[in-house]
Amino acid sequence: MTNAGLIRADTEFVLANDIDLSAYSSGEGWTPIGNTVNLFAAKFNGNRHVISNLYINRSGENYQGLFGYTDTGSEITNLGLKNINVTGNTFTGGLVGRARSEISNCYASGKVEGYNNVGGLIGYSYGTVTDCFAEGSVEGIENIGGFIGVCDASAKNVKNCYSIGKVTGGNSAGGFAGYLTGTVTNCYSLSNVEGGQLLGGFAGNAANAVLNKCISTGTVTASTTTNIGDFIGNRGSNLTISADSGSRPQETPSPFVFTPKANGFLDSTANIGTGAGSHNTTESIKISELITIVHKTPVYDTNIVSDIVFQVGINSSNEAQICINTAFLLDNIDELRNIGKNEGNYLETIDNILTSISAKQTEYGACQNRLESVLEEINVHYENLISSRSTLRDSDISKESSAYISNQILQQASATLLATANQTPSIALQLL
Repeated sequence: MTNAGLIRADTEFVLANDIDLSAYSSGEGWTPIGNTVNLFAAKFNGNRHVISNLYINRSGENYQGLFGYTDTGSEITNLGLKNINVTGNTFTGGLVGRARSEISNCYASGKVEGYNNVGGLIGYSYGTVTDCFAEGSVEGIENIGGFIGVCDASAKNVKNCYSIGKVTGGNSAGGFAGYLTGTVTNCYSLSNVEGGQLLGGFAGNAANAVLNKCISTGTVTASTTTNIGDFIGNRGSNLTISADSGSRPQETPSPFVFTPKANGFLDSTANIGTGAGSHNTTESIKISELITIVHKTPVYDTNIVSDIVFQVGINSSNEAQICINTAFLLDNIDELRNIGKNEGNYLETIDNILTSISAKQTEYGACQNRLESVLEEINVHYENLISSRSTLRDSDISKESSAYISNQILQQASATLLATANQTPSIALQLL
């Protein structure tokens, strides 16, 4: 529907279950969502579900990935990809081939191959990417990265992301990014890199970039000696690298701590790093273990507006829609945490909270009743349509049956007249 231009920018998709794409594991495989004619401009919330067995085999086509080309203003969040096998040409990535969207809390694991601008998660990115990672092998010719092929200067930032695996590229290849511009913060690469020239453990080529608290621990193996570096292969102009960034041997303490949960997603890693949090380079934390628990204080948004509109009629008027606001805020919930610590009328607080919950429950109940009423009305219309169809079919059958019987009678009468006519000469001969 997106590729046909039928999905508007204000549309939001939310996954309700994990999805297995094994049905698309033959031929060219999965058709990417969004192309150069109709970019994906909506919001896609994976809801922390996983899409597995993504298969794409189009070595001669650009913009390959689960999403081919995403537009400015779109969002992809809370989505995991496992056991992927993606092959494309230019702009190829596990999640997105070419991304102008905001991407957060996503990951991809498996194999990605392409020619130019190829990344384990994103082939070419213009937008902000946070709390994401890529794991597996990435292979191509130019601008090849374990996490992202090219990070464009217009990208607001890349933050709290990492890559693990192997990167193979002929020119401008890096464990984290092939070509890097923009601001990258609190990111690292454990990927080993192999190739020809402009190779780096973190980035093959970097210019007009700011790297804060970024490291690489993988090995770099090159067939040439042209612009090869353990951290950055070719250092272009306007490149700023913080003192706590650089290449480090594997298994050394790191200022960066990421915490994948059991289902693969990351806990938030904001403000974790040297001088920014409770962890620093003097602690005995191995970067490969990834086990440190990150505690995050809940943040309550007091300006939530979450209207959901259901279309329940064929018209676009308000009468044909049901709108419900899902925003729900308990102003006094924090007071319950202090019961027994301070003096206060906690029974009244509890009553007020229960009243708020009951009011919201009533609102939800009214919406549910109206939806059920609409469903019942639809069922009645459906049954009436079935009944009308049956009546029309019976009428058609009766008409055809009558025509058939009429034809049979005419045929029998014709046969009788013909037989009588044939007997007339015989009767005349008998009279003689």
